[in-house]
Amino acid sequence: HEELTESNEEYTMQAMLDLLGVMTWMINQLLEKFPNVFVVGVTGNHGRNTKKVRHKNRAFTSFDWLLYQLIKRHYHPTEGKPNQRVSFMIPDGPDAYYRIYNHRYLLTHGDQFRGGDGITGALMPIMRGFAKKSSRNAQINQEFDTMIIGHWHHLFQSRRVIVNGSLK
Repeated sequence: HEELTESNEEYTMQAMLDLLGVMTWMINQLLEKFPNVFVVGVTGNHGRNTKKVRHKNRAFTSFDWLLYQLIKRHYHPTEGKPNQRVSFMIPDGPDAYYRIYNHRYLLTHGDQFRGGDGITGALMPIMRGFAKKSSRNAQINQEFDTMIIGHWHHLFQSRRVIVNGSLK
């Protein structure tokens, strides 16, 4: 909401710089404990610089995508030696399909899933979205074992669906 930006704690660009520092610190902490770090980033509905979420070229109107690219550039500079221990997947679309060992994942922000009510809450749109993504991916030979979603801010875990419990 444009009128609310004046009362935010920081402007978007200030928050981007702060978050860039936090995210690189976090990756460095992981590198102290693990031999390799794989960073996957998809865009969501809050990081957009347009009034509504765009479907065409969605990533290129998103501060989320820009942040992931800046983090990637930090570890893989255009000049100098890249950090071979950190790899990235930053798709131009809303979904990231990848494998870890033999387990297939689909990471999606989840803002494409609509609906819900006072009784079922987020469960109905999440399960309906899971069914739609499963059907679509089966048609393009990209079946997945687990779908990971962030949008709903409610922790939910099952064998096939993980919804993070992050703060808003």
